[in-house]
Amino acid sequence: MQLHNLQGIDMNMCMQRYLQQKLHYHLTMYLKKINQNLQSFHSQIIKQYNVMLKDGWNLK
Repeated sequence: MQLHNLQGIDMNMCMQRYLQQKLHYHLTMYLKKINQNLQSFHSQIIKQYNVMLKDGWNLK
């Protein structure tokens, strides 16, 4: 009974570690995606701003 209990705890620890790694992986991918979107958005804004300046817009 005691041995079986220890194996159960061990499995629980393994499962917990596995889920943490999986969560960490997915969060990392999600954050990378958000970062790419922000960079893309930022460069679009800069391009648009430069076009506006070339067109002689008064930005006051």
